[in-house]
Amino acid sequence: MKLTILQDDAIAEDEIIIRTATRHPRLERLIDLIKQYSITLKAYHNNREYYLPIETIYYIESVDGITYLITEKDSLLCRMSLREIEDSVQHTSFCRISKHMIVNTAHLKAVESYANHRLLLVLKNDDKVLVNRNYVEHLKKQIKKL
Repeated sequence: MKLTILQDDAIAEDEIIIRTATRHPRLERLIDLIKQYSITLKAYHNNREYYLPIETIYYIESVDGITYLITEKDSLLCRMSLREIEDSVQHTSFCRISKHMIVNTAHLKAVESYANHRLLLVLKNDDKVLVNRNYVEHLKKQIKKL
């Protein structure tokens, strides 16, 4: 694969052009990763509204029906359901790991075995989250894509 980067100070918006003879799985994964950088989620913190680029989100958690977006240092309220968020971040580095949580696998630091066929994920901000055994295989497939 050949990569060419052309810098032009006269353009107003970045543009990515992919020229290929055939579309293949590795290229599709690259396209998905590039598209990920255009997705934002609306969140609230201290009576302010924020639009978070999804690559800044470490994980998304639903507690008592309230959805929170967890970043490196903050926890922000989101008015979308976990299911709505999951639909909007499909084909990205996000992966459901339990009924109440979605994790951004791009922020994984370590994966450890845990009791009852579960996994413990250590994230780059040192938060630790558990993968329910029903989601372990799905997570392993997602990690292989990285």
